[in-house]
Amino acid sequence: MFFDSTFARPELTSANVLKFAEACADTIEAIPEDAREARLAKVAKLFAGSFYLVDVAFRFPECHGFLLGVAESPDVGSLIARDSLRGLSIPDAQRSLRKFRALEYLRIGMLDLAEERELEVVATGISEVADRVVEAAFDLALEKIRSQFGACRDSAGNEVTASVLALGKLGGSELNYSSDVDLVFVHSSHGFAEKDDGGRIRKIDAERYFARVVELFVKVVSEVTEDGFCFRVDTRLRPGGNQGAASCALAPALSYFFDSGATWERQAYLKCRCVAGDLELGAKFLSGIEKFVYRKYLTLGEIQEIKSLKLRMERQSERESPNSFEFKAGTGGIRDIEYVVQFLQLFLGGKTPEIRSRSTLEGLGKLCALGFVSEEEARILGESYRFLRKAEHRVMLVHLHKAHHMPKDRTEQIALARRMGYRQNEDEAALAAFLRDLEKHREGARGIHLRKFANLFPDDRDAPDRIAALLLDPDITEEEAAKLLAPYGVKDPRAAMTNLRSIATQRGLFAYTNARTEGLLVSLLPSLFRRLAETPDPDRGLSNFERITMSCGAKMTFFELMSENPDTLELFLDISSWSQFLADILTSFPGLIDEFVDLLMTRSQAQRRDMRAELRARMEFAPEAKFAFYDYKNLETLYIGARDISRKSNVRNTLTELSNLATGVLAESIEFVSRQLGADPAELELVVLALGKFGGRELSYASDLDLMFLHGPGSPDEESSASEFYTRLMKLVLAHLSEQTEHGFLYKVDARLRPMGGHNPLAVSIPYFENYFAEQGAELWEKLALSRAFVVYGPPSLSKRVDEFIDDTLKATRIDAGALAEIRAMRIRLQETARGSDIKLAAGGLLDIEFLAQTLMIRGVNEGAIARRLTNTIDTLDALGDSMLLSKEHFDHLRTAYGFLRFLELRMQIVARAEWKSIPEDEIEGAQLAKRLGYQDTDEGTAFALLVEECRYVMSKTRKVFDAHFPRSE
Repeated sequence: MFFDSTFARPELTSANVLKFAEACADTIEAIPEDAREARLAKVAKLFAGSFYLVDVAFRFPECHGFLLGVAESPDVGSLIARDSLRGLSIPDAQRSLRKFRALEYLRIGMLDLAEERELEVVATGISEVADRVVEAAFDLALEKIRSQFGACRDSAGNEVTASVLALGKLGGSELNYSSDVDLVFVHSSHGFAEKDDGGRIRKIDAERYFARVVELFVKVVSEVTEDGFCFRVDTRLRPGGNQGAASCALAPALSYFFDSGATWERQAYLKCRCVAGDLELGAKFLSGIEKFVYRKYLTLGEIQEIKSLKLRMERQSERESPNSFEFKAGTGGIRDIEYVVQFLQLFLGGKTPEIRSRSTLEGLGKLCALGFVSEEEARILGESYRFLRKAEHRVMLVHLHKAHHMPKDRTEQIALARRMGYRQNEDEAALAAFLRDLEKHREGARGIHLRKFANLFPDDRDAPDRIAALLLDPDITEEEAAKLLAPYGVKDPRAAMTNLRSIATQRGLFAYTNARTEGLLVSLLPSLFRRLAETPDPDRGLSNFERITMSCGAKMTFFELMSENPDTLELFLDISSWSQFLADILTSFPGLIDEFVDLLMTRSQAQRRDMRAELRARMEFAPEAKFAFYDYKNLETLYIGARDISRKSNVRNTLTELSNLATGVLAESIEFVSRQLGADPAELELVVLALGKFGGRELSYASDLDLMFLHGPGSPDEESSASEFYTRLMKLVLAHLSEQTEHGFLYKVDARLRPMGGHNPLAVSIPYFENYFAEQGAELWEKLALSRAFVVYGPPSLSKRVDEFIDDTLKATRIDAGALAEIRAMRIRLQETARGSDIKLAAGGLLDIEFLAQTLMIRGVNEGAIARRLTNTIDTLDALGDSMLLSKEHFDHLRTAYGFLRFLELRMQIVARAEWKSIPEDEIEGAQLAKRLGYQDTDEGTAFALLVEECRYVMSKTRKVFDAHFPRSE
């Protein structure tokens, strides 16, 4: 017997097979008798599994030979071939497409229900059918619209093309028998189509042109006709969703995702692939969106959003069918498995491209191969996925309805068990076996889903905190806000509330409050105010934080970063509260904030960096190369300052990093200006000496650049002498560095330390420089300044020559009693220009230490106690201590005092104003500075008083050490 009671609905199946056998009697008669029953049994499996396919089999007799195994599957490709559809009316084209899909489904279903094809092959086959339909229908729709309006062309006359991109199951080549097809339409650029309609020019822009194409395409594919429909088309995943254009130009489409794309869209576009239209354009879209989908890191906020979306789906499934399991969205269902794979791909795919895949099963295999899921987990998930998808297919195939639920009717449940292949003699036994396996697969999938996804990163942001009422309670009064804010030291609750609402508001073409942005901010409020409470002026900190967030292009991403990484929140609050200097950079140049955040997340201090190469790369892509200098300098200053105030960099490293930054900017400025003059930088015979703090690699945030420019005999300009050319070049370089623009300025430059100062050209020749110091009697103060000379630019041969000459000059310089008296007098004259307790110029200030270090270093080099000249003050002090030119007592104090005063200088500059040189007299400003330095109020005095006391002690003792080496003249 070609069928038995273990088939689903055996009576109805038997009747349909007998009816089919009558219709094909002649064909069956020709089948060898020993094969006849097996052939009919195969047909019986088909008819038992799908009433829809039974109908197809009777509607199209040309398929009977295939069903009985005496002929190949009908060649239906010609039904939708481009040439065959061209010129057809829409109804005729629809008829061809629907017949193609029906016959292909019959072929695939026959093999599927006969258990001759695995799930992956079946899903890929269904997807290929959809690909062919979409391609043919899109070509037809485009042809019809082109016949009405002509080709759409851009401003250059090139035809505007379009692509069809598939998402969801079609994007992953995992289509079900009754899946919707999720499609997105993108065209290459803006443009217009024009048609002369009897003397009347009909003109239509690209967006409306392709909207008509999409509209006609959807009609061709989705409209229900007497032949049914091909596929339901869902276009809601396009940029902007239902509010977006039916087809979007490539550039705005990509901009949308990077500017406004949500996490769920990243998840959706994991499976994006081009299925029709301009494949090259589709490839550009896929390449462009890759960095949106696969970011370097997945924030905690994004993880919680994915988890919330999954939870909503489960709850919706439970509401819609409380007494019936849904294979797709129910707990332990298909989506549990898909979410594990998709989450791990989003979480890891930015750094591990090898795990990226549009296919769930292929992606699972890649995750297993790289160890992100175990072999056992991959086996359980893979088996569960295949079982659940097969059950879903069996439910859909009955009538080809969009169905994902376990049937509620007991008879239908038994029929499903039979269609799944359970062949027990008793119906209840077959159903029980099916339900046991179903439960096993659900439990296996759910357990791994919880371990790998749902239970990761527990969301504790719902914990009650009254401070959240500041944003969540629209009726909160100023008095209530004041009570909430008082414990955090906020003195102006009205201003604080205004700032908070502004922080929660996204501004673009119009201002709006995004619920997710506001939610993220609410979760950050407790940490935000606890951190602000530690500052001397929380009101000012919150005000600056508001200004910084207003500079963000995407606040939501900014808050997500802070939610995931509390250190980042603390850093931005530190900048807001403690560093007006850095806060002003962030708010004055809004475009830097995204780059700054990226640097904080991605830059490793261990990596070797070529700052000049980074600056050149920025210049190459900047709209105007000149302004790349300002952006780069500001960005690097932000980064250096952030590491400084967060104590991730010590004083010496901060000074070195600032000096390296200036060196790179200076060198690139010289070559940038020389190219503007038509000179090849490789031919420059120019040596630039850094002096003062720059020469010692000790630049602070507000230091000038002390520079000396020396040149060789050759001039790149044939019409100018070397002196004329290099002087002109250096004037332009100084203008470039010092010019005040809307982007600020780069550096103030002091070139007065050159031989004879302003009496000589800006650039002097190397022979003149050598003669001046060797023969013309350069003064002692000039040699003292030369002791910190450091070559920051120049060809190696000339640089070496200048460096060696300076070494020789200092070796020949004797420091006798007269020299000591002269240097002391020089120092006292500078001291007399100090205002208040200037930590540089006043008695006991930084200059005491620097003059002493330079003087003793020259003596040590001259007498052979120190092997070579050193320009850095710390290095010099260490050498003086090692050579015993400084006693241990004096060395210990000077080393400590120099570190203390330089740290104080950096903090004065970064906390408030770059022009601060003395400890502020104002109590509030002084307290702010003192606490930033680590002082606290105690019973012995306020933080400010303790700072002033220590500063006086350090400077007083420093002057005593200075006096011991530079005795007063009687």
